[in-house]
Amino acid sequence: MKMRKFKTQLLRVQAISKNYLLLTMKRPIGFHYLAGQYIHLILKDEQGSFERIYSIASPPSSQALEFCIQTSGDGRGVKFFKNFSHEQTVVLSEPRGEFQIQRVDRPLIFMAGGSGLSPIRSFLHDLLSQSLPSLTLKLLYGCQEASEIPWKQELLDLADQSSGKLKVFLTAEVGQSFGVEPGRVDQLLLNHPELIYPKADYYLCGPSGMIQVLIQILSQCGILEDQVFMERFS
Repeated sequence: MKMRKFKTQLLRVQAISKNYLLLTMKRPIGFHYLAGQYIHLILKDEQGSFERIYSIASPPSSQALEFCIQTSGDGRGVKFFKNFSHEQTVVLSEPRGEFQIQRVDRPLIFMAGGSGLSPIRSFLHDLLSQSLPSLTLKLLYGCQEASEIPWKQELLDLADQSSGKLKVFLTAEVGQSFGVEPGRVDQLLLNHPELIYPKADYYLCGPSGMIQVLIQILSQCGILEDQVFMERFS
């Protein structure tokens, strides 16, 4: 099926940490999406056109589109955004993907690594904007360096302002930072067995290796397959 495409302007590229860029684009007229979805971004450089797939990090209520890009390496996408010109025109596809919240009548546990935080950020903002008095949200997030956690202060503030609905747990393999435990996401989960709710739903997003380990832990703890939803990054 042919994808519908939208032209828009790349308004800003912000280094939110050493290894991550936050892209902000105008939201095209008629561009509707659900939290958790992704787009194909069609870019053009001196070698010609190419595509990259990015999850939308902003909630559906936002007037702008935001994306978080990991900048390790020297790929074409990284080079493009590091050298963009202000208000450059880009083309994006219609939103795609079925990584979506299935039910809100139970605790929701989000686990993410690296730029896998993007759709989770969209979920959190979207859920907390709704009138859901019994909402229970937990976020477990990890990356390589403690100083490189995207949106760290925003997430902590979001939890503080949530009236107890959201709790955030952060971890990193290297370095120290306030509120960040040493280790990986799977170790964070094992260190906090109280986060494993028998009747919760679990949303995982990040590298395939991380997700596979988390699935094994959840399975060993009695969590059923129909309680686990995931988006894998290659």
